[in-house]
Amino acid sequence: MVFVCLVSIPFFLIEFITGAVFGIEFDRYKTILLYNQIVIQGFSDTSVRNSGMFWEPGAFQGYIMLIPLLFYDKLIDLWKNRRKEVAILLIAFILTLSTTAYITLFIFIGLTILTGNKIGIFAKTTIIACLCAIAVFVVWDQAFMGEKLLKQFEEAKEIQEGDVSWDRMGAMVVDIYNIRRH
Repeated sequence: MVFVCLVSIPFFLIEFITGAVFGIEFDRYKTILLYNQIVIQGFSDTSVRNSGMFWEPGAFQGYIMLIPLLFYDKLIDLWKNRRKEVAILLIAFILTLSTTAYITLFIFIGLTILTGNKIGIFAKTTIIACLCAIAVFVVWDQAFMGEKLLKQFEEAKEIQEGDVSWDRMGAMVVDIYNIRRH
């Protein structure tokens, strides 16, 4: 994963700075196999986001997030022994600009703090309160997240049983209908 992230960062930066889209055209991508650029003509929500070698930035962040989950009981050792690799993973993770990535990261950090034994309840409460404040700011102040979440929430309210939705909130509503039915 570190290698995939290391490859994706410079290609993302080239795309972000110059707007250059290069590679072999495949479906809605231009690809060089280890890095995909999603090109959707006339799509109003187009922004440069790091999807690495995956089909979308949300998938890339999911694979990156597996690393801290697999090393959950040894996060401090991971940081002490592999700082460069952790930094590369974190930079690529942030550059996905994925709503799911940021929400998942805040939840992961919060749960890690709450389950840790090295700090007291007052410190945990203070850190969690600060983390929640930062999360609210990031989610609602950043246009790509706040507007996207509100739009998906409004669209999800309109979904009826039997409908299909491809965004995350809509898919959750469809899943709830299916769970109730079965």
